[in-house]
Amino acid sequence: MPGRSHPESGGKQIWRVGVWIVPALLLVAAIRFLTKLYMVQEILVVLLLLAISTVTILAFAVAFLSLHEGICRAALWAKAGVIRHAGLSPATKQGG
Repeated sequence: MPGRSHPESGGKQIWRVGVWIVPALLLVAAIRFLTKLYMVQEILVVLLLLAISTVTILAFAVAFLSLHEGICRAALWAKAGVIRHAGLSPATKQGG
């Protein structure tokens, strides 16, 4: 380049390199942001699945305990009914 001085051409080369570096840095920053956003979305999905499974397990536990209590009470009532029908309850007096 015959008409340019050495410092001027060096400044232009640095500027050209800067023009390429800035978009590259912006691209890296955007990729990091999107990666972080993806990780946040992934964490939210995992937390949502964890909450759904916890609620499901809790509902099954409450249902099991309720049914267990109902079955125990039904067995006691059935036992008491058998005793009444056999004439062994304290209300019936057996004289001797």
